[in-house]
Amino acid sequence: MLALAFTLSEAGHFTPVDWSDALGAELRRANERGAPDDQTTYYAAALAALEHLIVANGSVTTGGLTPHGQPVELICGTKR
Repeated sequence: MLALAFTLSEAGHFTPVDWSDALGAELRRANERGAPDDQTTYYAAALAALEHLIVANGSVTTGGLTPHGQPVELICGTKR
């Protein structure tokens, strides 16, 4: 997740400050909900922050996000 966020930031999809702010906001929300301070909570916060950023900048729509636990369908080019 962190490598993906770094790569998207380096590619100009959002700034490192945007990433930091989004991740911090998600972690604060998790804390307010009483979520445990563990790897699962951090991963969920990082995923939510990344999803928020890529939807906000128009890279994907919310419909383009695959629900967790569902298969990912890759569409590569057109059939001939």
